[in-house]
Amino acid sequence: MDNTEFSKFIERTSFFQEEVGKIIAELSPVPNARFITAFQSGQLAFEHSIVALQLIKSGLLPSGYSLFRPQFESLVRGIWLLHAASDSWVDKLSQPLTVESANKANEGPNLIDMLIHLEKSEAPMNLVSDLKEFKSVTWKILNSYIHGGLHPISRTITGYPTELTFNA
Repeated sequence: MDNTEFSKFIERTSFFQEEVGKIIAELSPVPNARFITAFQSGQLAFEHSIVALQLIKSGLLPSGYSLFRPQFESLVRGIWLLHAASDSWVDKLSQPLTVESANKANEGPNLIDMLIHLEKSEAPMNLVSDLKEFKSVTWKILNSYIHGGLHPISRTITGYPTELTFNA
């Protein structure tokens, strides 16, 4: 893939993202804490994708890539809230933000636990399988970007092949 093809890909991705944003702006979740909280988590994942693309378009690749992890975590949390979270956890995560509610929410399941809960739920198994595969392939790399590790340091020195950014 050359730079011209990549630029066209980024333009198509931006257009797609704008269209999805228009659809999301018109959606309203069912007025129930589970649906509202899951929807909000999905909106957060979408917001991360918008900013990641803006950073990547600006050539700020390490910062753009680093948003893939919170994007993924927000997506998984939203799916977990919708399909696998207990009513107790939905309640804890739908409370107004206070020191107490933040402390309770911090005691919640981590990403691995949410994926395990999703496996045992009625969530679409092809979706759960895709989430697990994404995690298994990218988790260490995403951690490296979040924590300023070898991946971003090395790529800052050697550069980012267009194909790598396309795949990301």
